[in-house]
Amino acid sequence: MAHPRSRRDGDGGTATTEPSGLSIGQWREYPLAEATILASDQPYREGLLADTFLYANPVHLNQLTRRGSVRPGRIRRAPGPDMITPPAGRTTRQPAHQPERLGDFLKRHRARVKPQELGMAARTGGRGRSAPGLTQAQVAQLMSLDPRHYQRIEGGKATPTEEQLDHLARILRLREPERIDLYLHALKRPPVTAQDPESASELCAYWRFVVPAIGHQVREHAPGQVVVGPLAYASNMWWDVDAYNQAFADMFGEGDIPTNIFRWMAWEGRDQLPEHSTYWLSRALPQLDALLRLHPDRRELRELADWVERTIECPAAPSSYQHPDGDVRPVLHHRYGYGSLVIGAAAPMGGLGSRLIMMHFYQGLTPDELRRRFGHCTHHL
Repeated sequence: MAHPRSRRDGDGGTATTEPSGLSIGQWREYPLAEATILASDQPYREGLLADTFLYANPVHLNQLTRRGSVRPGRIRRAPGPDMITPPAGRTTRQPAHQPERLGDFLKRHRARVKPQELGMAARTGGRGRSAPGLTQAQVAQLMSLDPRHYQRIEGGKATPTEEQLDHLARILRLREPERIDLYLHALKRPPVTAQDPESASELCAYWRFVVPAIGHQVREHAPGQVVVGPLAYASNMWWDVDAYNQAFADMFGEGDIPTNIFRWMAWEGRDQLPEHSTYWLSRALPQLDALLRLHPDRRELRELADWVERTIECPAAPSSYQHPDGDVRPVLHHRYGYGSLVIGAAAPMGGLGSRLIMMHFYQGLTPDELRRRFGHCTHHL
């Protein structure tokens, strides 16, 4: 069967024709690491070799290999990573990206850890030479697991527990982004808590710079009634206010800006919060309960729970309220009086449990009136 032949086109370039009798399904791309086209086979060298791939039929590749025109295993690099242009009338596509497997991820990180630092003997490779990193058996020993069970975990045939993953992360000295990647590989989801909650809960310093710089507008939404926004603030997991803009400060009197939003919502700001039990207390307590279920040992959250027990006389009924994103609540603005806030909530990715809250204040509107204006974007439990 004839292989493709090249010819010079009218512009002096090289055009490649398709060999007769071949269907598109017979064509493949071969990396140069698998085959080197030698000058002795001019048509392939000119017409089908470009950058790092050879476009050839597997049958022809075998034929060319036998007569010496292609030598598998020899590498001749050419600049650029792109594939060649296929023969006229044919199309090709880039190989699909293959995500890293759990076994490859763990093997890569095992190789970074020196066994001697963990009180273990260095592993040996061929001819008695030392090989880098921990072996599967050493990791299994450090995790107090049967070596065969660890092999099944690394091979994706057994699902590890969260405790095992955290233990493995400590053995391999994974940083927090790498630990998250480990969870995504093994459990298809990120971890619920950070390995070092103290540092992970800190809001990135950038937010303390950018939130105060968020500008705002004041405009009429109806004759004699204004809409103000955005009112913005950022807080950490336990609702300490880390940063806010001027519009947020203007909602309070001078010197009355709350340092902890939870305490303000739950009790301390009740004089400024109409229908306090319905719209504020009943939505603050479920959020605290949810965080305590995730982080039962977090000192700051426990202190808030103790404060609730000491301070609030009539706790709200249990609720499944989760977050304020899309919520509407009434408030007394220090400058504009009664109105309602429509709330948008987001989470800065660098701080565990931190929040970025953006709100607009609509003067004179009740929550129901504002909810009708925004429709499905708001919710009320």
